[in-house]
Amino acid sequence: MEWSDYLDKREQFIIEYEYTVMVAYVSQPDQDLMLFGPFNGGQEAMDWMEQCVPSSVRVTFYPLRRPYKTRAKTDFFTPRHMLPKEEYETLSHPVDIVDSTN
Repeated sequence: MEWSDYLDKREQFIIEYEYTVMVAYVSQPDQDLMLFGPFNGGQEAMDWMEQCVPSSVRVTFYPLRRPYKTRAKTDFFTPRHMLPKEEYETLSHPVDIVDSTN
């Protein structure tokens, strides 16, 4: 992958997961589950990957689904691409703080 392609994909990832809480998964040789995080959005996840993970290590990010939601049995097996954005745990959107002393 060309560096410019990587930068484009990085920016798309940051925008798509701007407020989505996620974890990173690194596949182990023995198929063990190795998770890292959680990360508070795409920016934090990308920063961690670039600063702390060697380029030869493959990392997959998974958004965390909201834990306290009533689901039917089949809802636990719905493919990720079919889930609405509301299914995922999100951060509160930043609030602009207005200085009322002026």
